[in-house]
Amino acid sequence: MILATNEMRLLNYKEIEANQYEVRKIRHDLKNKIIVLKYLLNEKNYDKADELIQSYCEEIMTKTRIVDTGNTIIDAIFNTKITANKNINFILNLKIKENFKIQANDIITLLGNLIDNACESINRDYDSCDLKVKLIITEEMFLLKISNPYKTIKTEGDRILTLKKDTYNHGIGLKSVNRIVSNYGGTVDINTDNYIFTIKIIIY
Repeated sequence: MILATNEMRLLNYKEIEANQYEVRKIRHDLKNKIIVLKYLLNEKNYDKADELIQSYCEEIMTKTRIVDTGNTIIDAIFNTKITANKNINFILNLKIKENFKIQANDIITLLGNLIDNACESINRDYDSCDLKVKLIITEEMFLLKISNPYKTIKTEGDRILTLKKDTYNHGIGLKSVNRIVSNYGGTVDINTDNYIFTIKIIIY
């Protein structure tokens, strides 16, 4: 557990360093952008000026985004996944208030596997897409809900099967998730209506 925690901290520090580098780059380019913006305003080219402002705001939000919940492991997971999947728009609803009874390595497995599955599904079927993640951790409850659109899915009864050719070494992610949730006496609910894959985990 200590090794896993240290590895996640290292990943988080690397994400922070990369974020600070992007901030320095933006600051370096700021002077030139302001000069261009001032020129456009003097020329009363307000449409182009507004376009430049919108583009710059999007650049700042994209390049400097960093998740900071106060939980090193959770922050590292999200920051790593966001950086690795720049084509995916992560819509996050995170409320981390208290420590819960779930062990750190189990949180890594739950979040890591499910976010990876969602990203793989999106990257397989779409060029870009939204990925919604709701994570609430209090002293009394752990709730994780992940939703993403999909075009193809393979099932066998109530089971979701991997679409990868190497079925022996893949498809164990959901098994690990179910095993962990079962160990804590929680529930896993999967819904695939309207081509939206949603998995919801609740542990009390």
